[in-house]
Amino acid sequence: MDCEGDVQNLLRIFKAAADPTRLRILRMLAVKPLCVCEVMSVLGMAQSTTSKHLRILYDAGLIEEIPGGVWTVYRFVRPQTRSVAAHLLDLIKKAEPTEQSKRDEEQARGADRERICRLRAEKTLKRQRRG
Repeated sequence: MDCEGDVQNLLRIFKAAADPTRLRILRMLAVKPLCVCEVMSVLGMAQSTTSKHLRILYDAGLIEEIPGGVWTVYRFVRPQTRSVAAHLLDLIKKAEPTEQSKRDEEQARGADRERICRLRAEKTLKRQRRG
């Protein structure tokens, strides 16, 4: 990769990690891989907003998708040991947690994927029937 490409890649990584919501997501993914519904549940955000944040992290090379049948699950990438992404993710994991990130991590640990996704699907179905 040329120097310009390296700089653009660094910018993409740092811009992705500079957002407080995306940092929350990265801290949650340090606990365990999560699907969109689980991340939505912890953040209390709409699916479209949550997916946008996940896509930015994915495009920056900080997380990866694991196709898993019904759900797409997200986790930290397994980057090369000396890559910028590896160092950044290591820093995020080791950083002193805020009160918010402690709550997020606790909720992520206890997230019940099947129940959360089932409730979300039922809510969507009810809205469709009304509309």
